[in-house]
Amino acid sequence: MNKFLILIAALCLLLTACGQAAPEASPDAAAASDAAQTAGILSNFSTTDLDGNSVDQSVFADHKLTMVNIWATFCGPCVSEMPELGTLASEYADKGLQIVGLVSDVTDSDGNLDEKQLSLARDIVAETGANYTHVVPGEGLYGLLSQVSGVPTTLFVDSEVNKGGNRLENYAHALERSKKMMQIIDTAIDLMRRKHKKGEFYYWILYYAYLSPQQCENAGAILQALESKGISISLRTYYVHRDEAIEVLSSILWGYTSQDCEKITNLLTPD
Repeated sequence: MNKFLILIAALCLLLTACGQAAPEASPDAAAASDAAQTAGILSNFSTTDLDGNSVDQSVFADHKLTMVNIWATFCGPCVSEMPELGTLASEYADKGLQIVGLVSDVTDSDGNLDEKQLSLARDIVAETGANYTHVVPGEGLYGLLSQVSGVPTTLFVDSEVNKGGNRLENYAHALERSKKMMQIIDTAIDLMRRKHKKGEFYYWILYYAYLSPQQCENAGAILQALESKGISISLRTYYVHRDEAIEVLSSILWGYTSQDCEKITNLLTPD
């Protein structure tokens, strides 16, 4: 999967401690705009999970942040990322993050559920350990799927998505919050890099693990990339330092008070 999303999901949860709602996170303004439109679509839907249990927009209400992962049974990359998503869901369940899967290919051309595809989807979930809620296309979700050009696609939704209000206004607020959230994260990364005694070292570890647009395929490739920056560490040490880097970045974000966040966002996004 896009590993940047894992980092964003963790940091979005930290940002909610600042009084900043974490809606549809995205790494650039265009993606944030798409996510903002998604908020309107996901504010009212009705469907079922893979076992036939009813699911609607209230599924978002009790979690600070929901990662909606749109996948398909035929999609190799979708399936390969699911064990990682299952681990993420488990690790962050008590921190306000949930993952909801939307299986895009379990209906026929008439919109009826295909039992064979449903069974396949259940098997994939069981085999990959992706033991979080997976829903099927239903009323209110076809509009979302019509906007998806490929799978896997990942969206972020906050708990405010189903509280109504003017849809255009909701879009605008979601987009603005997304931009501010990303700017706070960028500020925290820059602060870590410049001020922490190991900031440059940690920055490059995070860069190649999560941030680089040319994602490394595995830890070995990350170590090779780090070598190009004069950083020579073992595989075991890499994992230790990666966790340290995330902890440092998290502590910077946790350290922001509500007032600090307001000052930062006002500074970065002047009226």
